[in-house]
Amino acid sequence: MVELPYAAGSKLRVGVDAYELLQFHFHAPSKHTVDGKSAAGELHRVQRNVKGELAVVGVLPKVGYPASRLIDDVVRSLLLTAGPPDHRRPAPA
Repeated sequence: MVELPYAAGSKLRVGVDAYELLQFHFHAPSKHTVDGKSAAGELHRVQRNVKGELAVVGVLPKVGYPASRLIDDVVRSLLLTAGPPDHRRPAPA
């Protein structure tokens, strides 16, 4: 897993709750499957509201055109360096 902390200021709103983005991280291969198949990688945005509740948004990016070149490069890099999957929950910052 590669984890990237994020400076304050980016929020996700769900109803009246605002969740501040804490960090995002990547898993390779994905932690989740679609139709029983893993994706090459998975991006998680980890966010927290004022009550300390977390919201995690997972994205299974498509590797290759027309996916983002940045995500494509990150997932390919993770595939080259990834060890066994680590399915621990990220600690809140």
